[in-house]
Amino acid sequence: LYICCLFCLVFTSCSASFRRTVWLDMILREHEHYVSLKNSQEYRKIENEVYAVYFPLLLAGAFFSENSIQHPGILLYEEVDHFTNTTSLDERMTAQSGNKVRIQYIDKYFPASVSGIQEQDIVTKINGKSVHNDSSSTLQQFVIEQSAEHEGIYVTVERFGEEQDYFLRTLPVAPYQLHLVFSPEVLSYSNGQDIFLTLGLFNYLRGSSQLAYVLGYEVANTILQHPLRVAGQLVVGSVVDFFSFYTYGAQTFG
Repeated sequence: LYICCLFCLVFTSCSASFRRTVWLDMILREHEHYVSLKNSQEYRKIENEVYAVYFPLLLAGAFFSENSIQHPGILLYEEVDHFTNTTSLDERMTAQSGNKVRIQYIDKYFPASVSGIQEQDIVTKINGKSVHNDSSSTLQQFVIEQSAEHEGIYVTVERFGEEQDYFLRTLPVAPYQLHLVFSPEVLSYSNGQDIFLTLGLFNYLRGSSQLAYVLGYEVANTILQHPLRVAGQLVVGSVVDFFSFYTYGAQTFG
């Protein structure tokens, strides 16, 4: 009986590892396919809700992670014009060159929330360097790079036609980027460096407490480097996956 149980657990671990690989390839393709949807207001609302739960976990994770990065606790996004099928390529390129980068979200746990800087402010410079129009993930990486090894960053914003400078003190956080994936699958995943959460899982969860459970589980997995362990060490992870699925109905592969 014990041998049969052990075999089932090992088989589950190996199959879970295979599903991780297949699923990661699938979500990356879907991520590229639905990348234009990232500029919708609904997506920004979801992203703000997710990061309101995720940032505090990264703050706590910095105490347990071997590595940490500095972060000001703000999200940026590119303000994108919406086109019709009759919009010419030249019109699209002209509009894109004039897109603005705005502050999408300010986390209440960071000093930025009381600095005077506001959501929807137009960001023109960070540490004196111009902010270029780009995807949300690239803009986030730019913020992280500018915050590296500093206790704060200087942010220049435009509000009502006037520029203002703010100094945002940064805090150490766990260095794991979160990616929202446009997929109906009820899944979350960690590859040891980044964390992936599908919109299918987000829509399935009921409230911030369940979202915190899933994200906290993935952050802990990443800190402990569970996704990089050998197959024989994935048995415990499979038991937790089993518990997560039957508790919340969510599959947390990784």
